[in-house]
Amino acid sequence: MSKQKNSVPTAPRFSVIVPTYNRAHVLPRAIGSVLDQTCGDFELIVVDDGSSDDTEGCIGRCRDERIQYVRHHMNLGQNSALNTGIRLAHGELVSFLDSDDAWLPEMLAKVLAKFRSDPSIGCVYTAYRVKDAAGRLTAPIGGSLEGHIYKEALEQAHVCPPSTLSVRRECFDIVGNFGLDVVVCQDDIMCLKLAKHFKFGRVDQVLATLHHDSGARLSDDLAQMADDYYRLYDRFSDDIVEHCGRRTMARHYAHSGMLYLNARNRPMALKAFSLSLARGHSASAVGYILFSLLPDSCQQLVRGFRRKSAGSRRP
Repeated sequence: MSKQKNSVPTAPRFSVIVPTYNRAHVLPRAIGSVLDQTCGDFELIVVDDGSSDDTEGCIGRCRDERIQYVRHHMNLGQNSALNTGIRLAHGELVSFLDSDDAWLPEMLAKVLAKFRSDPSIGCVYTAYRVKDAAGRLTAPIGGSLEGHIYKEALEQAHVCPPSTLSVRRECFDIVGNFGLDVVVCQDDIMCLKLAKHFKFGRVDQVLATLHHDSGARLSDDLAQMADDYYRLYDRFSDDIVEHCGRRTMARHYAHSGMLYLNARNRPMALKAFSLSLARGHSASAVGYILFSLLPDSCQQLVRGFRRKSAGSRRP
């Protein structure tokens, strides 16, 4: 890998990690939102995962000594880019920002205030909005988990998107880096690992915007999504059963089966639904198994009917 621009000479409060790959068309928005923070005590580590566009030139036009640009000579994947950023981080706190997302100006200041309010907190996340390609914003999305949340995090298999998450750097000494065996839900796995060991704090204020205008997204790969969520559920299965019970594990396996059906992988769908049945989610699991045996055309009809039924029940 190559590196440009000198490191920040003294340890900053925050290390902001922005992994990127061929997103020079939206990267200035992310970088600008960091440079516009009311709390300026940060280093910004942009990890270019082997881009073939003008990412390097885009960084070169940013005149700010707090920016560190690191380039992988080949595309190693987002998780490798995140791990490179963590390895190079000098800050007490590590914050993540996807290269197509943006922060509101008070993100770091509000997060820092939350950490200072309770020294036992290891991780902080915030509320956010999603903006689609047409520029439409969702209502605020915040989550409600706070404190020692491992059981609840296992229950929902999710805590927060990475662009809202900040972590004490020392926490990674305990939980390790991002795994390289998953692509789609690596942030969920990291949050679960963190929640197992550390207390979470929540800022109930929209401080990030997740943009869906950058083109193809990792979650567009249905087969990869199905495989990765199956790995997540399987990896934490013992803890899910211990803390949440067999029915929660059954529900997760049933969800995995539906993802495999969406990816047109019937053998794995049947395996996941069978595991759901074995965990005790009997009535629903039997229905899922029968559904998975239907021809694709019949499955589409059933899905369409369920969407219409759901729509007719809305006020």
